[in-house]
Amino acid sequence: MSDRELRELERRWRESGSPEDRQRWLLARQRLSGKSEVLLLTEDALAERGAEWFRAQLPEALAAAAARPAYDVEQARWTVEGLLQMAFGPIALSPSGYDRPQLDLSDPLPAAEALLSEHETYVRVLLELVERWPQDPSGALAVLAERVAELTHADDSWYYDVGQSTAELLRLLGMEQPDEDALELVAEFAFTSWVLRPGDARRFGAMGTLTVAASRLASRYPSYDVPHPGTQEWRPVLPEALAREALAPHLLATLSLSWDSPPSLPTVAWRETAALEAYQQRFDGPAHGDDPLRAQRFAAALARVRALADGEQALTFGDLVAIQGDVLGEPATVRTAPALAKEGAETYAWFPAFESLVRAKLDADLADGCPPLAKAARLYLDLIYLHPFEDGNARAARLALELVLRRAGLPTPALAPLVRFPKPAGDASAYRRFLEALAAGVDQA
Repeated sequence: MSDRELRELERRWRESGSPEDRQRWLLARQRLSGKSEVLLLTEDALAERGAEWFRAQLPEALAAAAARPAYDVEQARWTVEGLLQMAFGPIALSPSGYDRPQLDLSDPLPAAEALLSEHETYVRVLLELVERWPQDPSGALAVLAERVAELTHADDSWYYDVGQSTAELLRLLGMEQPDEDALELVAEFAFTSWVLRPGDARRFGAMGTLTVAASRLASRYPSYDVPHPGTQEWRPVLPEALAREALAPHLLATLSLSWDSPPSLPTVAWRETAALEAYQQRFDGPAHGDDPLRAQRFAAALARVRALADGEQALTFGDLVAIQGDVLGEPATVRTAPALAKEGAETYAWFPAFESLVRAKLDADLADGCPPLAKAARLYLDLIYLHPFEDGNARAARLALELVLRRAGLPTPALAPLVRFPKPAGDASAYRRFLEALAAGVDQA
């Protein structure tokens, strides 16, 4: 549908006033913009009415309500909420469960101003979240935490409200229904963090994303020992440096994808391409001063990879740990603190459940029956963005790629194009394109 046809549908509705014509216009806009009906209706309300209309209508509406028999504060709130829906649209949810200003029924204007100030802020924040959510869910929740802290006190009545508002917000923004215990944990974290120091809002954002991811992990891997999402095991620890948290968005992205239907399996016979040696000599070695000990350790790790790939025993996270021990020249362990990467621009959170999550997810993914190309791509991305080891995660990812491909009888493609391939943490569509690039590379190997 063209813009001209869309304008014609709008003109027809505005002339007729027909609900059917309005619905046709709305559906056409949904198809063109990809926005939800809730957001489009909210945008319409703001364009047609908005805060100034609300400010003008509220005193008269409250005065009329006050003239009714048995008028009370609760009825005044209902009046305000009805006007909010008209002025701001369906996303103008009214927070409930907390103390609002007491209304002086003899003079509704001051009460109207107080309520307006409260709701203008709330609606503005929700609209900001809607715009930010698709690109940066962690940052969007950080905005919510920041505003909640600005507007509230450490009052018990807010504990329930934060959980309810977060649940409704996630539904509005199109997320799957999170686990109720996960939402309780988000609410608890907000309740204990009213006064936000630098970085606290970012921590709340990471907490929100992690608790949703934890709920999905528990559903995806029910037989593995992943701590329940409603526990303190998921509270994130982040470095003080202001950097984008990448681990939680990555988890949500990889869990949102189906790894059972990758591109067609390349019809190529296995052969040794020495792709890992070539990358080590041309790129990794020179970037690290051509350290001979580092090169020797990598050669030992590669020998272990090929022996494991050519064997028949099931691959586990324990094998990845042993390979990483060769890479580092000492026993490898799962990291116990947050990590920074990309010259400090990206951070990977740590939380008490981190090692359990890493072991459960990678063991399950190595054991599942998805096609080997998908398994290799997923494992590579996990080792980059879960960042499980203290050091050498990029080398671990390259070695794991060959481990899975060689076990499946597929040659390892040239690695430089894959390493440089744009695949931002949390971008599910980029992950899919990375898988397609891996398939093309294997086909050309």
